[in-house]
Amino acid sequence: MSTSSLVSYTRISPNRNSPRNKPIRKITLHHMAGTLSLEQFGATVAKTSRAMSANYAIDKNGKIGLFCPEEDRSWCSSSPANDHQAITVEIANDGDAKTNWHVSDAALEAAVQLCVDVCRRNGMPGLTWTGDANGTLTCHYMFTATACPGPYLKSKMAWIADEVNRRLAGETGQDGSLRAGDELKLKGTRLYVSSTATMAAGTRTGTYYLWGADTVNGRVRITNAPENVGRAGKVTGWISEADANTAAGKGLSAGGKLELKRIKLYISSTAMTAAGTRTGTYYLWSTEAVNGRVRITNAPENVGRAGKVTGWIREADAKSAAEKEAAASGTEQMIELKGVPNVHAMAVLALCQQLKLIDMGLYRAEYADAEKTMQNIKIGPVSNGDAATIYALVKDRGQGDKYSAEYV
Repeated sequence: MSTSSLVSYTRISPNRNSPRNKPIRKITLHHMAGTLSLEQFGATVAKTSRAMSANYAIDKNGKIGLFCPEEDRSWCSSSPANDHQAITVEIANDGDAKTNWHVSDAALEAAVQLCVDVCRRNGMPGLTWTGDANGTLTCHYMFTATACPGPYLKSKMAWIADEVNRRLAGETGQDGSLRAGDELKLKGTRLYVSSTATMAAGTRTGTYYLWGADTVNGRVRITNAPENVGRAGKVTGWISEADANTAAGKGLSAGGKLELKRIKLYISSTAMTAAGTRTGTYYLWSTEAVNGRVRITNAPENVGRAGKVTGWIREADAKSAAEKEAAASGTEQMIELKGVPNVHAMAVLALCQQLKLIDMGLYRAEYADAEKTMQNIKIGPVSNGDAATIYALVKDRGQGDKYSAEYV
């Protein structure tokens, strides 16, 4: 048995049986009932007094840790029979009981990616969700009296199984956009040697193909010929998902700008009657489509944040708005940051150095106040992929309201 290549942190727990006594046939998802980091979770399962562990854990930012080798049985689900044949995964929440123990989109996406990876490496054809222990996707409550995995994550189980199965079949399924084998017309697109490399290895121009549908850290793999799609050892490199969407001529991605004009807005994915209409600039809150509808929000910094959904619109309306935006937009952006505190401005500067934007004279900054505590920054023109990377940093540092960008 092997370990997932998605792992970025490892701390093996002593609380396990080695080896497991059954082949891997199931995946069991839990929630932490808290916002533990991977390090905090590792410290918890390192204590023999806790008598618990999990094969993997995912933090609220989507990072994945290994805490029990796959060949070993973790102590996780109150059921040795289940855990001997299951890969167990603990997922951090980004909200408490008042939010139904909400789980972030980043953590959900990581869970799907991990499930796909586990299925591929262990010869599992896919996942079945039956709501009881007979399925190959199981939960803690099926084996003991517990509310785990919480109302929110439990409501996502059928979607997770379906999404995993779609990706195993070579589809993304999230919004109908990127699929394995999609032709990509690249033009000066930054290429990375891995999903975590901070510096680009170079650029690529020409025709390439999406090697696989999985997105890791906002990047996807490409290859140079159709016959190499999905084949081990045939990955040319990694590019940003935003660049892949642009190169494929396809529109929907989380955070994508939508110019709406009297579009019907619904309060839920199942509401029969529209609550009204919306005109103006909105953003795709998530790529998840439910009953042919997607969620929107009113500001870039609200993308994926619990409680920040404006409402639901038809997926077809979202795609139409995204296509019009893409047609009216260029492939590069000018970025402006106003009144950024120095500590955050230095982080932006460091990122721009890694992206080689400083060397190309694409970064300009000046103090925004007499005390020299804040800066106004202009960056560009940069590729859509670099713009997405910069915005992710700015948002992560709580400065999303200082960010604006225009296509050129």
